[in-house]
Amino acid sequence: MPPLLATALATIDGEQREPDPWEREHLYIAVMSAFHGRYRLAAAYAEKALTPTDDRDPLDLGLDDCDLAAFRILLSNAESTPPKTNVGK
Repeated sequence: MPPLLATALATIDGEQREPDPWEREHLYIAVMSAFHGRYRLAAAYAEKALTPTDDRDPLDLGLDDCDLAAFRILLSNAESTPPKTNVGK
């Protein structure tokens, strides 16, 4: 599991807040990428999640209901499930 993903979650948690929409979107993609064995992509999105507010180009995927607890569950599931492979590709 990419350490940057755990670091991103810990950073937000350390600020005693929930992820904002930008962070939610990028953390979601990071966790899903890790779940599918794409660890480099996961690390890149985890790092991008921590982009300073002034440097962001905000996107909204409708992830307003994802909080840190939801991301921890997703991360735990990803860590305990073997990565899926693209069969036939």
